[in-house]
Amino acid sequence: MSEVKWIKITTDIFDDEKFDAISSLADKQMIQLAWIKLLCLAGKCNDNGFLTISNEIPYTNEMLASRFNMSVGDVQRALVLFQELHMIEVVDNVYMISNWAKYQSVDDLDKIREKGKERTRRWREKQKALADKRKDECDVTRDVTRDVNCSISISNSISNSLEDKDIDNKQVIQDIVVYLNNKTGKKFKWQTESTRKHINARLEDGYTYEDFCKVIDNKCEAWLNDPRMNTYLRPDTLFTPSHFESYLNEKPQINTNEVVEEWANDES
Repeated sequence: MSEVKWIKITTDIFDDEKFDAISSLADKQMIQLAWIKLLCLAGKCNDNGFLTISNEIPYTNEMLASRFNMSVGDVQRALVLFQELHMIEVVDNVYMISNWAKYQSVDDLDKIREKGKERTRRWREKQKALADKRKDECDVTRDVTRDVNCSISISNSISNSLEDKDIDNKQVIQDIVVYLNNKTGKKFKWQTESTRKHINARLEDGYTYEDFCKVIDNKCEAWLNDPRMNTYLRPDTLFTPSHFESYLNEKPQINTNEVVEEWANDES
């Protein structure tokens, strides 16, 4: 992913209770500067708040110290404090900014949405081209030799199609999960088997990336600030066949009294 050019920081950032705790420390200016630099670096990484190089190599204390022009001891002290204050987390040995979504601008979310729409469009065009190719390969003279060759060709074509589809779907699935994480401040993994299964199934049903974003927007408006319902802002609830279509077509509601017990049996 390309880097984010700017992040959202409110003017009252230093009025936060966590910064109140930092303000009482002797080295508060160093720690405050380390936090701002962490936020900016997370924007450059553009990996949903994770501090990684090329989405693969995690930043270490030594690497951060070099990047921030600080001592390793100062960086380590700041990181420990940030973890204690729940400002950062360590996930799979990778530092991640907690609640990264609140530092993202609406423009960034719109860019993520548009990027996903374009990938979905290209994926559907490729699937149509592959389907047309398979049809042409079957339009042959019906002698035995030709039938055998056609069967082999179709088998190879289907195999290649599934491989191409899997590659393209990974990009679409990743964009959908990134959009969900940015809207909710959560950290779902796009590689999770159940998540991939639900999204792939809905794509096969003919739904688009934009449809996924609308479902996410609708339910975030209804559930994001409701502690009881917020936990259901997850792929296994949002993207199941029994929920997706109704969520897509409903008008968002700020307050909801929906019954959640039914989900225990049909989230598949």
